[in-house]
Order: sequence, then structure tokens, then C-alpha cells
Amino acid sequence: MPEEIDQLQSLVESLTQKLIDYSPQLIAASIIVIIGFVFGSSISRLIIRVCAKREIDITLSRFFASSIKLFILLIFLFIAVRKIGVDISPFIAIIGAGALGLTLAVQGPVSNYGSGIAIILTRPFKVHDTLTIHGQTGIVSVISLGYTRLE
Repeated sequence: MPEEIDQLQSLVESLTQKLIDYSPQLIAASIIVIIGFVFGSSISRLIIRVCAKREIDITLSRFFASSIKLFILLIFLFIAVRKIGVDISPFIAIIGAGALGLTLAVQGPVSNYGSGIAIILTRPFKVHDTLTIHGQTGIVSVISLGYTRLE
């Protein structure tokens, strides 16, 4: 029993020392992620305002705003992980290989997202339009990548 307590104390001391050693990098990485979130959110709001002034469809403006926000957050997240000292090259390779495998595995459901992008970009109908599909009539309330909701 005393050996196990010594091992546990040694582990706690080791973890404490590593936390002390890496605390500046962890704090900097946290600040980078927070800055990325704030920057992404403000750019997203700016895009929505600019699109509203130019009278661009709300669905298209939300799509652009959320896509840009996600892209900015990912960039800042990669910067933060790199700041901690983690090499991100294997992660990028895994993401690439996973994307290839995922696209081959889910071609059918992914085509729905392709259709959603086509609807958002070509805008055959907009939010608040009335549609009749297979005898069912409804008002378009949401157009997103995966689905279009009628009420």
C-alpha cells in the first residue's frame, strides 16, 4: 500500500509540474480560441448586416455567415493547438483520409446536402414562399443544407 501511495504522489507531482511548465501555452491557446470565437461571431454578424443592406436572401446570407464563422473558428483552433506545441500535420492527414472515406460511405445522404447548397445558391424559392409538393401546400419557414421545412 505505501508503494501505491508513493506512485500516486509521484504522478500528482509530475502532472502538477507539467501543468506549471505548459500553463503559458495553455493560457495563450485559450486566449486564441476566445479571440477566434469573438472574431468569427463579429464577422458573421457583419456579413448578415451587409447582405441585409444589399437585400440578399436571408437564407443565403445565413449560409455565408455560418460558413465563414466555422472556417474562422477552425483556423483559430488550429493556431491554438499549434501554440500548445502539438503537430497538426497528422490531424490534417486524418481529416483528409476521413473525408474521403466518409464521402464514399455516405454518398446518398451527402447528396441531400448538395441539393441544399443548390437550393440555397440558385434560390428557386425563398423563406416565406408558398409551395405545393405532392398535393401538400405549405409556407417555407427554413431552408438549410440538410432540409427545407414547410409549415
